[in-house]
Amino acid sequence: MAWDLEFRLPETRFFTDAERAQIATLFRAIQPRDAARGIPGADDCDAAEFLDRLLEMPVGGPVKLHEDLALWQASYRGWLAALDAAATALFGTPLARLGIEDTTSLLDQLERGELAGAGNAKNQKRLFDTLWRHCLQGCWSDPRWAGNRDRIMWRWLGYLGDAERLDLV
Repeated sequence: MAWDLEFRLPETRFFTDAERAQIATLFRAIQPRDAARGIPGADDCDAAEFLDRLLEMPVGGPVKLHEDLALWQASYRGWLAALDAAATALFGTPLARLGIEDTTSLLDQLERGELAGAGNAKNQKRLFDTLWRHCLQGCWSDPRWAGNRDRIMWRWLGYLGDAERLDLV
């Protein structure tokens, strides 16, 4: 099966607008823009779009994506609700409206497994790792996956070529 012939991103999205704003807030803190050094941020890369489309992919589709796709699809909404409640409790502001400093603080607590109201430490650390990986994948992925818009991270790194064709066997 040839990648270019068989693979198409879904036209629909997984997240609601409110959830998408929460993801964008989290990703903005994980991969912030550094204008002084010319480093693109998650917003520049459309990292939230990458995750939105990834989670909309069918679990049993033509391309095997990841063994945890069904788990992510079943869990992300609950994770975002818990993080929103934690943000409101900590800062008096919903997650999607947090500034970068408060979002970074929330993520630091999550990474350490110390975020009140967000489950046990092991699950918090796993959630942080999942968010972190999805953000970086959205920033650096092949643009055909809906992240790394216009190959912005590749161009920043100095890679000016297109993604290579990949034939699946």
